[in-house]
Amino acid sequence: MWWDGKIQRTFRCRLRQTPGSLGRLLTAVGEQGGLIGEIRTIQMGGSVVVRDITILADDVGHIDRLVKTVNASTEVELLEVRDEVLEMHQGGKIAIRSRYDISSISTLRRVYTPGVAEVSLKIR
Repeated sequence: MWWDGKIQRTFRCRLRQTPGSLGRLLTAVGEQGGLIGEIRTIQMGGSVVVRDITILADDVGHIDRLVKTVNASTEVELLEVRDEVLEMHQGGKIAIRSRYDISSISTLRRVYTPGVAEVSLKIR
């Protein structure tokens, strides 16, 4: 795939609400070899807009160069750079949940042993 070997970071940017400011930012990132992914508007108000811009880069050094590029703009304030892939992995990605609300011992007995043993014998 085209993104193989790339790393992804989300740049949270506060941009001036002026025509072309987002376009100029994206062009600057593209000129430095950054690939633009998703763009999410987080907050709009007054003369500024806050956006999360997903950017794919070759490596951490490339990300550092892109940060410098964004910081060089007078129309943009870089609020943070996040590794959302790492954030999703913290605490694990898979959870095991009961389909039933188990709030009492009697409910637990119906959905777990010895109730399960009785159901298993009937299925057999």
